[in-house]
Amino acid sequence: MKIAVCDDEKSMLEQMEENLKEFETLFQIDCYTSGEALLDSGIYYDLIFLDIDMKGISGIDTARMLRRRDKKVKIVYRVLCPDVLDEPYRSRVDSGDLLFLRGAAAWAEPVPQTELEPAF
Repeated sequence: MKIAVCDDEKSMLEQMEENLKEFETLFQIDCYTSGEALLDSGIYYDLIFLDIDMKGISGIDTARMLRRRDKKVKIVYRVLCPDVLDEPYRSRVDSGDLLFLRGAAAWAEPVPQTELEPAF
């Protein structure tokens, strides 16, 4: 399984990478600091952890572009603002994707396995 983590905040990206480190023998894990870099990689991933609020291309727009070439990828968004759970944001998120409303330490806290099961 190939997993990508995309966040423009380096500290959050490093923390998520650390959280996933125990799985690196089971999965290929790549990290990106922008939606542009993720898109430019051209790699097809099975699961992507994606920050919604990034400089440049937003997480939602990045996901939209990824969906044009890969309809099967599972995306888990990190959401800091509860407004993202309301319209019009909600309508811009694919119905098969997961939204996690968490504070600034969202990547620092391990995501419970039960919350991730729908992504697999």
